[in-house]
This record gives sequence, structure tokens and C-alpha cells, in this order.
Amino acid sequence: MSTFKKHRGLLLEVVCILSVGLVVLLTALVGHPYQRGFFCDDDSIRYPLVSETISTPAVAIASFLIPIPIIFAVECYRLLETSTPRDSWHSVSRGVLRSFLEVYGIFVFGSGLSQVTVDMGKLMVGRLRPHFLAACQPDNLDQVCPAGSGHTYVTDIHCTGSLGMVEEARLSFPSGHSALAFYAAVYVVVFLHHRLYWRAMRFPNYLLQAGCMFAAWFTSLSRVQNYMHHPTDV
Repeated sequence: MSTFKKHRGLLLEVVCILSVGLVVLLTALVGHPYQRGFFCDDDSIRYPLVSETISTPAVAIASFLIPIPIIFAVECYRLLETSTPRDSWHSVSRGVLRSFLEVYGIFVFGSGLSQVTVDMGKLMVGRLRPHFLAACQPDNLDQVCPAGSGHTYVTDIHCTGSLGMVEEARLSFPSGHSALAFYAAVYVVVFLHHRLYWRAMRFPNYLLQAGCMFAAWFTSLSRVQNYMHHPTDV
């Protein structure tokens, strides 16, 4: 019982992280976007399908892996600086591991909440991506949008493209790539600002923070460049 009391806080945190992860998983498996129509004269959804500069696995791997060495190195530095010769290597290493898991656990939990927020927006809004018509490949566009139809709003469009691509083309707002990239960047920036306060590391610290923000900004711009999102999505 005493062991349970000692670790119940940790167990509760793990349950919270897993619960958020379960929500993200269920949303991905059973969620379907709102079936939004479009105006016949809307040129913003007539862009071609092009390959992605940064794929979904790439942004996910980078966002979750890059913070690991940064957090670990900073926590090692902080604990080694505050340790005394009487502290054993075992106690110092345990302290580093504990601090790392705490900081990174919060990061993972926050990323899950961010993803839930993004998924809610995508499914409820159902904004069409710039390449929607290229993904949809409608076979009745001439019937629902004949010449001279102008600003007519249509919803009864029949897509011949693959169901997965069509559903994905209805998930423009907000950008998941931008949300994850900027979440990771801002988290690392705030972490470095509060944890790495050694004066000699001031400008390298600022440079590392700027690099994180530039990487997130590049990711966001690439989504617009690849016609995956409208500028207002990112």
C-alpha cells in the first residue's frame, strides 16, 4: 500500500497521458469531417496535387525526437552544476532521469491536448484544402456548376477519387503540421529560457531558440507552398 501511495501521482499522470492518446486514436479511427460545399467560382480549391515537402511522419518524428537530446542535455547540466562531491553518481543520474521524464512527460501530454484541439477543428469545420477538386475528381462538376453559375453554392458533388484522399482534402483547417511544429518549438523555447540561464550560454541559447522557431515557420510555409493549406490555416 505504501508503494502505491508513493507512486500514485506518477500512475495518475500516466493514465492522463494514455487517456489523451486514446482520444486522439479514436478520433483518427472513427472521426469524419463535416461535408462542406463550395462556391462554383471558388478558385482557392482548384490547385493541383503535389508532393509534400515535409510529410506527416517526418514532422511527427522531428517534433518528438528533437526535444529529447535538448531536454536531457540541459537537465544533465543543471543537476551536475548543483550537485556536490558527496553526491553519488547513482543519485545524480537518477535525478537527471527523473527530471527528464517529468519535463518530457509534460511535453507529450501537451502535444496530445494540442492534437485533440486540432482534430476537433478539422472535423467540425471541414474546410476544403486548396487541392480539393484535384483529390475529389468530381464527375458531375459541369452539371452542378454549369457555365455562368457564378457564386452558386453547391453541396451535391460526386467525388470519384479515393475515399481516404477526399476525406483528407476536407481537413484543411487548422494545420496539424503547423500546430505540432509550433507546439514543439514553443515548448523547447520556453524550457530553454527558464532552465538554461548560464550567462556564457546566453547567445547560443537564443540561437537554438530561434532555430526551433524557424524550423516551425518553415514547416508552416511548406504547407501553403504544397497547396495543402490556405494561408489562414497555418
